[in-house]
Amino acid sequence: MLKFQGKVHTVLPLLILGTRGFQKRQVVLLDESTPYVQHIPFDFLRDDTALLDDVKQGDFLDISYQLTGREWQPDPSVEAKYFVGCEVTAMTNLTQAEDALIADSETKEQDKKEVAESDDVPF
Repeated sequence: MLKFQGKVHTVLPLLILGTRGFQKRQVVLLDESTPYVQHIPFDFLRDDTALLDDVKQGDFLDISYQLTGREWQPDPSVEAKYFVGCEVTAMTNLTQAEDALIADSETKEQDKKEVAESDDVPF
């Protein structure tokens, strides 16, 4: 299992492929750790496509993925072509997690402030 963290460049629309309705959706993350920014597409398949519903441009994602590869040769007279993919197995939206943590912290601070400002004596 491989891991990658990056900033969302774009979330592509849902694709429904073939007669059986195979679902695929991609998110393109930016790898800014090199002198030239790399745009890396990650594949979400089947039911996992729904994980991208709340992801937006600029979010930071932590992704676990596996490399996949396949050969495509429509008939023996044509040279075979090979494709590589990054199939996502798990994802955490670090931006949403941080926002939730900040909101929870602010709520706790507000609760403490309200308790401190209360003049009521409990007895």
